[in-house]
Amino acid sequence: MKHVFLFAGLFLIFLSACDEKEKDDLANTASNSVEDINSLAVFETRIASGVSMVFFHASWCTVCAEQRPAFEATSANQAFANVFFGEVEFEANNDINQPYGITGFPSIVFYKDGVEQSRLTGKGHSQATLEATINALL
Repeated sequence: MKHVFLFAGLFLIFLSACDEKEKDDLANTASNSVEDINSLAVFETRIASGVSMVFFHASWCTVCAEQRPAFEATSANQAFANVFFGEVEFEANNDINQPYGITGFPSIVFYKDGVEQSRLTGKGHSQATLEATINALL
């Protein structure tokens, strides 16, 4: 019985640490050309026309951090000046996640005229893969 209480106590400490990290370690996106999206209305407006690539992530997620460089490098490519690049903090935006079927992170979703065309989940998607996916939609 002592082990159950110890495990439950450690689990609660872990959850508290994660909650604090989420609030304190938000990704600093001010240095890139990617737009932070924080509402469903803004999200739907931004993806409504043209080609869009949206990165759904959690700032504290190490897998997301591994995928971020390829996403940001793609967004900096001048060949895609007419493409909208956005990112959504997954855990803070259920109003966006639920209607668009985003169930985990990282997820990179490509839209054309407001309609999902392709979705990549997890890490390991190279800049070349992201660029090829965009080029297929242009």
